[in-house]
Amino acid sequence: MNRYGLLLGIMSAVIPVMVQAEKGWQGRGPVVVMEAEHTASPLGEWQPVSKAGETYLFFTGNKPESGPPTSPLAYRFTVDEDGLYMLHLHCAKQSFRQPNGQIRWDCSNDAYVRLEGDFGAGPEAGDQHHDQARLALLQRNTKLFGGAGDQDFVWTFESSMDPGGHNNKRQPVYALKAGETYCLTVSGRSQYFRINRIAFRRLSYNLDKLESRRHRESKHVPAGSLKPVGKNRPLVDTTTMKHAHALDEQPNSFETTFLAVECEKREVGEIPFYVDEYRNALGINAGNPAYRDAYAQAAFLWTRATGLYDLRLETLGEVDGNSDYRVWVDNQLVGVALNVPTEVDYAPQYFWFRSIELSSGCSIVVEAAARSNDKIPEGDGFAYARGRWKSLTVIQKGK
Repeated sequence: MNRYGLLLGIMSAVIPVMVQAEKGWQGRGPVVVMEAEHTASPLGEWQPVSKAGETYLFFTGNKPESGPPTSPLAYRFTVDEDGLYMLHLHCAKQSFRQPNGQIRWDCSNDAYVRLEGDFGAGPEAGDQHHDQARLALLQRNTKLFGGAGDQDFVWTFESSMDPGGHNNKRQPVYALKAGETYCLTVSGRSQYFRINRIAFRRLSYNLDKLESRRHRESKHVPAGSLKPVGKNRPLVDTTTMKHAHALDEQPNSFETTFLAVECEKREVGEIPFYVDEYRNALGINAGNPAYRDAYAQAAFLWTRATGLYDLRLETLGEVDGNSDYRVWVDNQLVGVALNVPTEVDYAPQYFWFRSIELSSGCSIVVEAAARSNDKIPEGDGFAYARGRWKSLTVIQKGK
């Protein structure tokens, strides 16, 4: 699998299981499938992200470990058949690197869900591990977690509800009535969790069919919800990074700075970088339509000692768009960043990637993409930010 395959797995065929109306999503047959980004609720700390024609929501609030219900998203829907339905989130998780360098896989892997309306619990509801959930659990904000084991950015349909405690999971099974309008609320819990679709599946409908197919995207979006992505789409996995602060003064620390303009390998991505000599930066020629919304790459060779380091990326903000950046060590994605909106062109912005393991002889790759915010007219369209960046600094603090 190449590096781009890590970010999004796409289901293959088509299943017409819903239509979208003013009253919400209307199920047809045994499945109701809802696009996560098509909600009338304010997205809050959910960030819409697109890749290869797919759009999903990426939660930027709380912490990777957990947090309170944040930025609730409401989805109204009906089913056209009475029956027992299981809730599934088409979701992906992200590992979390601790300060000691250890990787945790039990973070960035869940959201809160609750349902409102006239419904009941499943007939096998109970209090034991893997029982169907009791009604009270279905009616309140309860954690539903997912993701593909010890794998980053791999999409799966998950349906494991967690009321708390080890080996204490429940199945989110609901007794729904045809024609009744329900409202599912999904709230953010752990930072960096991703949700692509939300599905209610009749228990009699084979889960394999749901996992191997995807429904046709709705052509209509309810009033007030996010519009289908276009040129202004926020395209990249935008893991939120805090702005840089002053490096703590410690003895025996050192910094190695790779200047973007000194990189010899800057034409190895989908598109090339060019040298912006006036600003001493690399950028993307967004005047060429073929170079928009694609990634340019610059690669550096790390020749110093193997160890854990902090990386600091210096980018340039631009008024006509919020470019995004990815940093790779060999074939492993170690950080992503999104320029914040600015009213001052070319003001520096800084992003930290903490405790990154670098092996002597490894390749460090910086990627950038040109993006437009559709706010500044230019020609027949809008101007694009050019993904400008100036340097990547590698820092080892003294012990």
